[in-house]
Amino acid sequence: MRSLEPLRLGLLGILLLFVQLAWYTALPHSRAGIDIYAIFLLLLAAARGPVLAGAYAVAGGAVMDSFSNTFVIFHMLYYLLPVALGSLVRSYMITEYRLLGTLTVAGLLLAKVIAQLAVGFSLGWLSSPLFIFRVNYWSIALCSLVVYLTWPYLSRLIPSPSEVKRVVG
Repeated sequence: MRSLEPLRLGLLGILLLFVQLAWYTALPHSRAGIDIYAIFLLLLAAARGPVLAGAYAVAGGAVMDSFSNTFVIFHMLYYLLPVALGSLVRSYMITEYRLLGTLTVAGLLLAKVIAQLAVGFSLGWLSSPLFIFRVNYWSIALCSLVVYLTWPYLSRLIPSPSEVKRVVG
């Protein structure tokens, strides 16, 4: 009997992408500070490697960009960042260390805000770079706190392949 793990990961990715898309369209002012699909990609890259996570990143970025009026390939490029970081820290077992995972998620969310502000400023939508001080960063802090509290449960959603030994603790 074949493993149902690829099907489970696919359904989980689609579900999280649709939840992110619903959040993105329902609350456009706080969408930069909460990105659960980026967390999924980070964990997927740390547990399964960059190839599978990269495929999910490109597909998810294409879906998110199709609903974005302003940024054409922003999400597709942004979703490759958690894949790169997850692959980079894969040797440090990011799935076992909640502080490393939380700091990585907070850095990704801050990078998303700064990238969106940079694009907005370069296209002339923002008049001053000081707009960075008017951004509400509470959503990033709240998302990082939730990630810190739920990290052990999140890391169990995407287990490493059976041949990889993991640290328990």
